[in-house]
Amino acid sequence: LNSMMCCLHAAKIMERSLKLGGTFLSKFQAGPQMPHWRAYLDSRFETVRSIKPAATRQTREMFYVCKGFLGRQSIASEAKSKNVFKHEGVDQWHGELQWLRGQGLLDDE
Repeated sequence: LNSMMCCLHAAKIMERSLKLGGTFLSKFQAGPQMPHWRAYLDSRFETVRSIKPAATRQTREMFYVCKGFLGRQSIASEAKSKNVFKHEGVDQWHGELQWLRGQGLLDDE
């Protein structure tokens, strides 16, 4: 897997397990996707700081230290559309929906 794919897998785990206010550290190879990764982290944390330790000066390795996990708004607030059916895909996503409801991340409208 490339560096960004690893970051995305880590983000999936982070969003499911990190408590509000928590801290997250990610290591990645600097490249063209770096601004997108930073924008994502900025949307989820109060503070995001990029670090390039002296030992990695000759490589593309970098770290983001993220503090103050803000959580994530309900997916419904991110995807408002008149063409989306409330119960579309319930069978396929039933387990995931139950988990989101249990975490208070899903509003049933």
